[in-house]
Amino acid sequence: MSAAEQTSRWILEIDGETVVVSMTTERPAVLAVHGYKSTGLKSFSAFAEHLQPHGIGVIAPDLPGFGGSTPPITEWLPDDVYSLDRYADFLDTMAAEFNLPRPAILGHSMGAKIALAAAVRHPDRFGPIILVNPGGFSPWEKLLGRVGSWDLWYRMLENPTARALAAHTPFASFVGDRKSVAGLRSFRHAHRGMDLGLSGIRSQIGGIDKPVLLLWGSDDSVLPRSTPARVARVVPGLNIQYIAGAGHTPMMEQPESTAAAVAAFLVGVGYVSGDNSDSAAGSVA
Repeated sequence: MSAAEQTSRWILEIDGETVVVSMTTERPAVLAVHGYKSTGLKSFSAFAEHLQPHGIGVIAPDLPGFGGSTPPITEWLPDDVYSLDRYADFLDTMAAEFNLPRPAILGHSMGAKIALAAAVRHPDRFGPIILVNPGGFSPWEKLLGRVGSWDLWYRMLENPTARALAAHTPFASFVGDRKSVAGLRSFRHAHRGMDLGLSGIRSQIGGIDKPVLLLWGSDDSVLPRSTPARVARVVPGLNIQYIAGAGHTPMMEQPESTAAAVAAFLVGVGYVSGDNSDSAAGSVA
């Protein structure tokens, strides 16, 4: 049976919005937040399978506007449809919906920014934090927050030559074809609200008083190698571990090693007991 077949899929209606959630049944559970252009099932099904032997479950919603979840309903400007604040509040709702007392929260790439925002906005709701190849800390992303709403960039990227030039920048994975450019363009009003600095989240990260683990795929070709050091400057008491042989998505590329590292961390901080985590010290480098 595949990892996806072992993961239940729930469809919820919350405040008029449809939310798709992939989950395993073990408790305690990790609330897992996917990155841009992904879904809960795609990002975490294999990881969840390898976390099950450690007695830890995974609850992985499709963020509003991604996968099977509908975009958030809003009466405000487009800038407010997608923002770190709104997504942080969405995770608070998820924790309440599944009756999760202070769950560990794991975020990958864009999802890591959301995990940090949730910890800042709802400090009493969430427990330990796991950041997997986190976005939000590179100079390129800061630039995107300031000029990403300009339609000029997307019109330029409709040209194959411009996309070929962009292939040599950190945005290569987001502008590989016209469909990718169209997706990024549809998200253009969110770049300010999703920026750690412009949203005001970055200045509050230093007040986080819970354990934080950063897992970094050593072969990441999307984010700069300086990212772990940049995160360490603003996240207090950061624990950094490297996943050998993994790129930007270690929970997909090396799910067993990633699950072992997460289990070891959660045992070490007392989130779970070590009874089911004998192999928690997996292959990390």
